[in-house]
Amino acid sequence: MGGCAKVREARAPAVRAGGKALIGARLLAPLCSGCIANAAIRPFKPERPMSNTAPDSTPFDSATIKSLQAEIAAALTAVAQRHGLSITPKSTSWLRNTRAATMTLEIGAVKDGLVVTKESEDFKRLAPRYGLQPDDLGREFVCTEQRYRIIGLSTRSRNNPIHAQRIGNGKTYSFPAPIVKLLLANAS
Repeated sequence: MGGCAKVREARAPAVRAGGKALIGARLLAPLCSGCIANAAIRPFKPERPMSNTAPDSTPFDSATIKSLQAEIAAALTAVAQRHGLSITPKSTSWLRNTRAATMTLEIGAVKDGLVVTKESEDFKRLAPRYGLQPDDLGREFVCTEQRYRIIGLSTRSRNNPIHAQRIGNGKTYSFPAPIVKLLLANAS
């Protein structure tokens, strides 16, 4: 039974007194007014000041964000390998003249060397609708002297639904399905 001793004492006779007193006993607060008055209720104070505590208080810029993305990606690599996942920083936004930023990560399981994402599952399911085969997922093709690997399909994109990752830099690009079909035929 919770609450202070005074409230517990007040509840016990009320329960024995009958139904009307029991209703009144249920309305008692878990702490009596004396306990509330003596309670040490303090406002929240963080252990360290919430002001800018970073050693360098200069605002974020594009170069700093790119450097942070690279460091975070390197740090996440060990975590991803330990859990059999792929963790990739996708986008970062920040407010000018501040040191606040938001980073979006893509996390997916790795199966047969490919990351399992919504786009890869959509590709397997919908590839025939675009003139491709489900087995084309993970295949490579060459476009403008660059190698790409098919990683998925975006159902929201009408013009460029096929997502492919450039082998050289790991960035994702979108392609029209007929072009990818033609490039896959040339790669064979």
